[in-house]
Amino acid sequence: MRIVFYIVLIGCMLCFSASYTQAIKGNVISKSDVVAFANIVVEGFELGVAADENGDYFIDSVPLGKRYIIVSSVGMQDKRLYVDIKNGINIIDIKLEELVY
Repeated sequence: MRIVFYIVLIGCMLCFSASYTQAIKGNVISKSDVVAFANIVVEGFELGVAADENGDYFIDSVPLGKRYIIVSSVGMQDKRLYVDIKNGINIIDIKLEELVY
């Protein structure tokens, strides 16, 4: 009987903790195409990823609240976004402008 109690307790704890995780996902594009391998960083935290070849990215375990997201890529102007991170998955699609020399 104790084993069943502990299994149920651990299951409830896992479900409870999973409901309070938040993430950022989205796509990085430019005027004409996707921006492959762009860097996306949550300012002030050691969180960041590089987008894949399709411009898609996913950052897990982002702290709740208002945060700055910095996006950079070769040949593009850097972009700094102020976003409010809420519980769950936050979808943030990012459009970068090409650098003009």
